[in-house]
Amino acid sequence: MTTNLTAGQAISLGDQQPPPTDVVIGFGWDIITSNSPDPELVPMVLLLDEDEQVIDPDAVAFFNQLTAAAGAVQYVTGDDQEQVDIHLPAVPAYAKTLLFLLFINPDPRRASTFRSVRHANASISTADGDTLARVNIDTSSVENSDAVVVAELYRYQGQWKFRALGQGHTGGVQSIATTFGFTI
Repeated sequence: MTTNLTAGQAISLGDQQPPPTDVVIGFGWDIITSNSPDPELVPMVLLLDEDEQVIDPDAVAFFNQLTAAAGAVQYVTGDDQEQVDIHLPAVPAYAKTLLFLLFINPDPRRASTFRSVRHANASISTADGDTLARVNIDTSSVENSDAVVVAELYRYQGQWKFRALGQGHTGGVQSIATTFGFTI
């Protein structure tokens, strides 16, 4: 049974029997088309330390860097598919949080925001395809943003938890990089 999470709500992966060792974070959205170029959304995952900073240059995964943490995190694209595959036992112990974001790929023809995005969401599933939880982003609350911190997978008392966030961010991917301490 899938749990629908709102901002701030979390589930514990340790409550699953057996707790999953491999999870998939899937992303989805719809774009309202217009006469202008449609915004291109890009999922990204950051591995953060306890100070909420990217742990090293290998701790970011998106379309330009498909793996992170020596392969523990894999960014996967395909036919209408955007997902991150995670092998939890291989995530370095000093990575306290995996942060999942969607940002609008900068387009020199036009600045874009989430104003034309609807039904943005992320889900966490087992490797077998059982969906554990889904985060639906209230795009009306982030319509002036060009990036959204969607959710986080974090360690808490020896277990992994998945929490919905839905926080808008302005300044694009460069601002995200500055906030979380990495270089694009």
